[in-house]
Amino acid sequence: MVSVFGGLYMDKVSIRTIKIYGKDEKEFITDWLEGLEDIKARIKILRKLDRVKFKKCKDLKDLGNGLFELKINYGEGYYIYYTNLENDTILLLYGGELSSKESIIEQAKEYMAEHTKRKGYSYYREYDELLLERLMLEKEAQQHLETALEEFIEDRDKAIFLRALREVAVVQGGIAELSEKTKLNRQSLHKALCPTANPKLDIIGAIIKGLGFKIRIEADT
Repeated sequence: MVSVFGGLYMDKVSIRTIKIYGKDEKEFITDWLEGLEDIKARIKILRKLDRVKFKKCKDLKDLGNGLFELKINYGEGYYIYYTNLENDTILLLYGGELSSKESIIEQAKEYMAEHTKRKGYSYYREYDELLLERLMLEKEAQQHLETALEEFIEDRDKAIFLRALREVAVVQGGIAELSEKTKLNRQSLHKALCPTANPKLDIIGAIIKGLGFKIRIEADT
């Protein structure tokens, strides 16, 4: 897969390509996500899309006629609607909260119909570009790692957690810069951040510190 994250996903796993639909250079999913005041909600949604990309998501529902629903179980509940394209690619159409679910579905159907009529002319870009933009913001990168760690504690999916670490590392200057900050050689970092790796806790701690963050423990209330 060719991605803005370079060789990040070259770990011999089957992944989907995710694209964002829009028209007149306006992206409906992007505008909605950027309008969310809750940073954690936005990151929860992006983390769920990462799971869709790596085919590790079960919260998918076929609504018929080519429209699919992705549910994000956070807060009152968030939903994203998409359709399938060729070559294991999905096209994100629209999203919203539970309170406006019915109108969101209708809008998603409208965008899907527009895309079908204008196939080959619709404005869309890679989801990875959106993820990169969000991770360039320090607070969102921090929330990305915090959420990834929370998810790992819940589901023990080490591969997804290590990919989250590597995504932030790539955005925050790359492996070369991280190597200088952690005093770990590049080969060791590449090996530690490989989804099939089993890095020691001290290595994970050094990587997180090298990215400019720290692990904190809070009571589970």
